Amino acid sequence: MLLYTNYEAIRRKDRITVTDGLPTADARRGIFTYEDVNRQLRKVNVLQVAGASIDPYMQRLLSQVPGPDKINNQRIGGDGPAGSPRNVGGYTYAKRNNEYFDNLSLKLDYLPGPRHIVSGSWVWNRDDADQPEINQDLADVPKITSGVKGNLLSLAWRWNPGAAFTNELQGGFNRASLDFRTSQQFDPFLVAGSIGTNPLNPFRAPGQTHLNLAQ
Repeated sequence: MLLYTNYEAIRRKDRITVTDGLPTADARRGIFTYEDVNRQLRKVNVLQVAGASIDPYMQRLLSQVPGPDKINNQRIGGDGPAGSPRNVGGYTYAKRNNEYFDNLSLKLDYLPGPRHIVSGSWVWNRDDADQPEINQDLADVPKITSGVKGNLLSLAWRWNPGAAFTNELQGGFNRASLDFRTSQQFDPFLVAGSIGTNPLNPFRAPGQTHLNLAQ
């Protein structure tokens, strides 16, 4: 009897660089800078023009956005002179990108006699990882993670009753699941169309687990 086993593990603690958009100090107060037909820069308080005040919900949403002191480039919304974005500036920072992976495999070959061979394989794995590319908010710890679980079993029996005849029986299954999880707490509605990156990630976890089952 021959038995082979293998175990593989990944514990990756990493970060990737992302760039989001932040409103400037003026834009946070409803004051927007624009260029008129004569290419002159002008400012307008859109709240005063509309005769309105900032909505309490939007104020709460804005409080979750890092302040204009975090603006460190003009890769997003850099429509002003160098180092001075007009309404939106870029915020480049490191977002967590961790992964925890385990893989275990077993392989068995057994010869109960000169005409029989029994073999089997079992592979189990799981992979939990951050999903910063799906995470579109301003958090340095992604709210979106994914989980993969897999189980594969393969069994075979080969019988050679004579030199000119071979009989083989095989069976097994491959069961793999993939699901996405989010820690985002949602309000009854979502607000879209902000000039900067929305601090709320609109991604919603699927209502069911994706399953691949083969036999």
